[in-house]
Amino acid sequence: MSLLFWQQRVGKGGCWFDCCKIQTMRDGAEDEVPPNVLAGQKSSDDPRILPSRAWLRRFGLDELPQIWNIVKGEMCFCGPRPLPPAEFGALPKKQQELQKKYKPGVFGWHALEKFDNKKRSGAQLEYIYLKIRQKKERVGKVCVFSFHIWTATRCLMLIASGGLK
Repeated sequence: MSLLFWQQRVGKGGCWFDCCKIQTMRDGAEDEVPPNVLAGQKSSDDPRILPSRAWLRRFGLDELPQIWNIVKGEMCFCGPRPLPPAEFGALPKKQQELQKKYKPGVFGWHALEKFDNKKRSGAQLEYIYLKIRQKKERVGKVCVFSFHIWTATRCLMLIASGGLK
């Protein structure tokens, strides 16, 4: 089993791209989502995670290869989660349209899902993020830049503390 793999994701404008990932789950894990885990959700007790690579997920290091996608211009540091085509297609149309306006990001509100006291799904948090981002764009670029810095900093702090499990 190789360490890196490529997976199709939906990017800006609805275009598909190959997202570079570290394989932390066993082969064929996408086809067998356990009942206690929502599709696309990170969970520390997911039985599909390879024990030898669980620490990569815990500290968010499994996202590092996506820097390659940033260099290629397909992703950015802070933005909505890069969704697989099937998950993207299951989103409500309004959210799909919002999601297509922005490059997906390595960091975003989807990374804060475990810390949401209202227990909303990653998709619900993404929609909130996209709506706030859209409103801030109307205010100006400085406001959007500050919003990105805050979101990325918060995600990095949670990852560094081992908070994303």
